[in-house]
Amino acid sequence: MTRLQAFPSLPDKTTFDLRVAYTWSDWKFWVLGKNIFDEDLEYVSNSSGKLDSDGELKNAYYVQNGVYVEAGFSYHF
Repeated sequence: MTRLQAFPSLPDKTTFDLRVAYTWSDWKFWVLGKNIFDEDLEYVSNSSGKLDSDGELKNAYYVQNGVYVEAGFSYHF
């Protein structure tokens, strides 16, 4: 089994991320948004390379969370 056969073909997905930051004196403020249009995503993992009883790779499928938003600030001294 080749590496390409091991992982099923998933449709291509495009996500949009956005980061806005503002620096004032020693302060920095930011807002970060990932997957801002809430595209459905899936992550396939098989870090051990183990096979199931049928000889197929024992992959784990994880549905990724939708929109992610983070805001923060930092002070440089």
